[in-house]
Amino acid sequence: MFEQYKNTLKNVATTLLLAFIITGCGEQTLNEVSDEILSSDTGDTLQNLGSVVLSGKAIKGVIENANVSVYVIKNGEINSDLLATAHTNANGEFSVKIPRKHARRLLYLELTASNSELSPTMMTCDAFSGCGKINGETTQFGDSFPLNNNFLLRNVVKLEGHEDFMPAHFSPLRHMVVAQVEASSDGFTWSNVDSAGKQVAQLFSLEASIHKLTPVDLTGDAETLYLASDEEIIAAIIDASFLNIGESPNYKAVEEVLNDLTQQQGALEEGEGVISASEVMLAASSNVPDTLIQRTSVVDYFSAEASPSEGSGGEESAGEESPMRYSLKINIVGNGTVQNISNNIACSSGSCSKELPQGTELTLMATKATGYEFDHWELDCSNSTSSECGITMSGDISVNAIFVEEEVAVQTGVINVNWSAPTEREDGTTLAASEIKQYTIYYRESQDDPYAGAMSKDATDNGNGNVATSLDIEGLEKGKSYYLAGVTIDTNGLTSQLSNEIVKTVQ
Repeated sequence: MFEQYKNTLKNVATTLLLAFIITGCGEQTLNEVSDEILSSDTGDTLQNLGSVVLSGKAIKGVIENANVSVYVIKNGEINSDLLATAHTNANGEFSVKIPRKHARRLLYLELTASNSELSPTMMTCDAFSGCGKINGETTQFGDSFPLNNNFLLRNVVKLEGHEDFMPAHFSPLRHMVVAQVEASSDGFTWSNVDSAGKQVAQLFSLEASIHKLTPVDLTGDAETLYLASDEEIIAAIIDASFLNIGESPNYKAVEEVLNDLTQQQGALEEGEGVISASEVMLAASSNVPDTLIQRTSVVDYFSAEASPSEGSGGEESAGEESPMRYSLKINIVGNGTVQNISNNIACSSGSCSKELPQGTELTLMATKATGYEFDHWELDCSNSTSSECGITMSGDISVNAIFVEEEVAVQTGVINVNWSAPTEREDGTTLAASEIKQYTIYYRESQDDPYAGAMSKDATDNGNGNVATSLDIEGLEKGKSYYLAGVTIDTNGLTSQLSNEIVKTVQ
């Protein structure tokens, strides 16, 4: 009895201590006190306090059917014991329950590709200027492609003990944060994670720390993009631009880019064979989707970031006149893309314009969209049917890129119709086989439409006296269903009423 009373006092004391921690301490004190509690026996009392739902998105673009693994961080290092697992759905979302006893601990998360051939891990290209050739196929904005087994995306999050739901998203910028923290002398501490998040944000002139920005799917619907903040959109475009680093169209594989970021300890470096900030921003300046053209602060951000900054050697020397700049206007008719990566041109709908220095020589490349083909250029690329248009900026230039729907060859097949020869007329009198001259079969695609065609067959086949009871209707579109009905015509030219309709599919 006394022992039970003592245990109750112990539990009450722990509960009171926890309440005090939640309501009366700052963040650093929270970390220190909670680590002390969880490393002691009293931490066991938290096991019965339920769980916390850890949920988030994997947006690089959307990563579908990926493995999510969660580990606890203790004393600045990742514990090798797996805490929980989950899988991302078709929207790149995942959710997993974490025992509440790990409240206020740092958690390490890994996103890896599935080994299943039946359900491979897929990634959506969210780089607006395209993702180049992947497995020999040209990958455009919105296309999906499989990830290799060596794909790895990482994140570190901290749970708050009083929360029931906590966000834990994956993105390349968060991956950079993890690599920086991992390289620090005292390893994975929240202060290091917080510091690294702010450093990565500062590198790209973002005010909010990386962990405060919710990932945005650039290929998503207009409402999602509208509700996102400008900084979330900017971060999403930068994240997307890790998909087209290198030489177009043979960009580095995303697996290789993420591995390089890890090897570079999360720092973007200038030089040969490394991922640089200028390389990322050059790609990002052409990755602003047309749907965001009205977000002037987003457009201005990438226009400014892509231009040489003051003191970088990019400005004109004193006394030199800036070269004349002319306007290049691109109009797209149909569905397709016109781009020139080296000049940050990527136009996929309507009209786009770009100012370029006088004398600039460039080649515009027209790429068809699914279901369309490139037909020809107009205006300053007049009468050219090649997909390439070479121009020199000697004045304002306008070009029309004309895409037309592909002509799909219609496959045809046959419907076989069978019937029984009538033996009496509609008035009930006998109808001899010799009195039947021919049969006519009518057909249509819908009962609401008039009959679109008909085919007749003589009652005797090749004059050998055999009565016809079947007919092949050829040249109809394969796979379609048709409604059919027939009439009998006698040797005097009298025609019966139309029979009941039947439905048959062209084989």
